[in-house]
Amino acid sequence: MSRISEKNFLRVAEQALHALYERFPEPLSTAALAQEIARDNEFCLRVLEFLEKKGMAKRTGNLAHLKLWTITPAARKKYDSALQQRG
Repeated sequence: MSRISEKNFLRVAEQALHALYERFPEPLSTAALAQEIARDNEFCLRVLEFLEKKGMAKRTGNLAHLKLWTITPAARKKYDSALQQRG
């Protein structure tokens, strides 16, 4: 597995968060998010777990073969205010 810098990891996390924001309130599976941001499933799972620890994403379902994710209300509020400040 190739290594990725912290800066690039954070950029991918930002892309994942944006995808979750755009699809809110519909939850996305790890596989669907991976396809959305053009990354592999395992890497996306690592990114989503990172966002979960930061309080930015949460699991909405956890079936044996399917994990569903959505943006947290607090992260959505921050994202909304950041978009309003831009324009």
